[in-house]
Amino acid sequence: MELSAESAAERRPGGMAELRGAPKVVDLAPSARDTETGRRLWDISEELTGVRFKLPPM
Repeated sequence: MELSAESAAERRPGGMAELRGAPKVVDLAPSARDTETGRRLWDISEELTGVRFKLPPM
């Protein structure tokens, strides 16, 4: 079993309508790679959960 994963990609079912089948690798949508959107999502998530993570700056 391969445990490594590519960055900036996601896995989806490879069958009809991407509902079933073996996984396939697809590129992320540009909005999913936007660092400012990711930063805002992370900040809101920390605020709503009350959990803070000390992570290095991006």
